[in-house]
Amino acid sequence: MLAKINFISAGSVSFNYALNGDELTVEEGSTAIPEFAFRQNNLFLTVVLPTTLETIGRFAFDETSLTEVSLPDSLITIEQGAFRQSDLTELVVPDSVVSIGASAFDNTDLVAVRLPESLTSIGDYAFYNTPLTQVIIPESVQTLGRGAFAATNIESVVVPASFAGNLPTNAFNPGTEITLSAEAPAEEVREEPTAEAPAEEVREEPTAEAPAEEVREEPTAEAPAEEVREEPTAEAPAEEVREEPTIEPSASKSPGSPSNAASSSNTASSSSSAPSVRSALESLGAVNQVVDSIQRVVDKVIQVGDSVKLSSSDAEIIVPEKFSDLISIDHSLANKIALNAPSFVKNLDVEMQVPGLQLDAKKMAKSDIVFASGLNAELVSEVRKMKKVSISMFKGDDVVRFVDGAIMKSSVSTGQGDDQVILGQDVTVGKNSKFRLGEGSDQVDIQGEVKKMKIDLGDDRNADVVSLEAEDLISKKLKISNFNRDDRLIVDGDVFGYSDLRDNDFDRIKIGFAASSGIGKVIDSLGISELSDIL
Repeated sequence: MLAKINFISAGSVSFNYALNGDELTVEEGSTAIPEFAFRQNNLFLTVVLPTTLETIGRFAFDETSLTEVSLPDSLITIEQGAFRQSDLTELVVPDSVVSIGASAFDNTDLVAVRLPESLTSIGDYAFYNTPLTQVIIPESVQTLGRGAFAATNIESVVVPASFAGNLPTNAFNPGTEITLSAEAPAEEVREEPTAEAPAEEVREEPTAEAPAEEVREEPTAEAPAEEVREEPTAEAPAEEVREEPTIEPSASKSPGSPSNAASSSNTASSSSSAPSVRSALESLGAVNQVVDSIQRVVDKVIQVGDSVKLSSSDAEIIVPEKFSDLISIDHSLANKIALNAPSFVKNLDVEMQVPGLQLDAKKMAKSDIVFASGLNAELVSEVRKMKKVSISMFKGDDVVRFVDGAIMKSSVSTGQGDDQVILGQDVTVGKNSKFRLGEGSDQVDIQGEVKKMKIDLGDDRNADVVSLEAEDLISKKLKISNFNRDDRLIVDGDVFGYSDLRDNDFDRIKIGFAASSGIGKVIDSLGISELSDIL
């Protein structure tokens, strides 16, 4: 399908693109992707850009489902927020790119990035809050913005020698080991031109009097003596030799010199950090409202934004009309229905009215799934990628079983029954997903990988259990809050209670304890775990 979009932003801009399944192709001949062009558009996973492209505008692919893009060799500028909050995991920046704007890849899934030698500036928060573990800063980079690589997994980095005397410490996490490149060490550059010994030796040779005296003493004939004196006392060569080292200090004023590097770096730093990205974004609030309103009109035209209700006696499912043809419902399974979406879907509103619901989709985003009250229901998810999905339970003993896939920025809330949440071996939980346990005795069974996850055990006094097959499954952090006296944590088969956890520290598990009541404080002071221990 070929679609043409007219955008109004700093003039009238138009370009064509083709959408074929999950792939978006921008028409050849286009030199710029306008700002906000595909913002919050989740109809595609990959993008093919034209070989004529020079600029990717502000927030062009912000908050999209984009997972893969090949940047052309013609590209020069990646502007502010261009790929912010997209799902990119790897990126090769071509050798033509000169600048990467503020927050360009902020909050993406980038685990690897290659930066070119053509790059001169990296904006504030450009790669903020990404899972990067390492990066090579090219020697060509002159400006490195605040927080550019903060909130990443980078522990050590080598920066260009031109940053000597002005290390960009605020560009990385506090405590990051920063060293200068050995390509043009600042110390060696200072020593070479300022070393006086070579200059002294050069001047001493022609002016040394002893050799001159020896030469005059040997011949008695005056004429030969005069000839000999003329050679060493010729002033021109001596002057030329002295002039060579006097030229060197000007070399120390080159762009690689400490003095100029510091001043140029300071100038660049001040220009890149004023105003800050955060304040700049806040100040653009009114403008963004106008742009958003334009974007909504565009979305309405090209995406058909109306919602439809898919008829089913077992569940109420409301989806945007643009996704209705992508979803099929299977009623052939006993006591359950299956919702299948082989592609990408979002903005689903599902209310389960049957004991079982099976989800199978390539990607699901910004959707709500609600268990009807009073059912003992089971939800089985085989969604390969789940982002910003909310699952809510109410009365009943319910089960949520994640078979595989990645869970990102999503939430699961249990209800008033004894509920169970199971994360299979092929599941990865990250991007601050939150599980909130309700009033019953609930259980969370973790068999897959945890990157960042929060579990709130609730303020009830029912016994909840969090079971972790192995501590090594946690690559970053698991935070458990509201842990009370009846709750249990099982790690590698070992059971830990309230008092055990107060005396044991885990490297990647952080426990927050529930506030103690009056009697609880007395028990704490006695160093016991249960009141029955003293009876």
